[in-house]
Amino acid sequence: MNNKNTEALKLIRLIDIEHQQTITKEISQHSDITPQQTVVLKIIGQNPGMIQRDLVKTISRRPATISSLLKKMEQSKLIRREIPEDNIRNKKLFITKSGEKTLQLTEKIREEHTSKFLDALSDKQQKDLIRLLTLVQNNQ
Repeated sequence: MNNKNTEALKLIRLIDIEHQQTITKEISQHSDITPQQTVVLKIIGQNPGMIQRDLVKTISRRPATISSLLKKMEQSKLIRREIPEDNIRNKKLFITKSGEKTLQLTEKIREEHTSKFLDALSDKQQKDLIRLLTLVQNNQ
């Protein structure tokens, strides 16, 4: 890899890190939710009734880590776990009304920051950037 490639990839990583940090900081001013909880909330919101084991597979974390995370989210009233009568080992996961509101807030903040993120570029420059990044991605 030559210096130009290294520099380009370094810039892409730094931009992404800064973008994520800005979003996380803004969310933390409005909610106590962590970035990992936000991801879990979104996944459960998209898959209501999913079982805990499937969540473990989806986000590739240890079962104990997920169990602890879900316990905190349940205590914060972001999610609820239901135990089906036919299989007490498989806890079904649902987001609560409070969880839905929190998810909407985090998505709104993410959308606002993402739309502002490239405001320094003209429409043409944004299209060119997307085209170039797509070329890079397809070259993987």
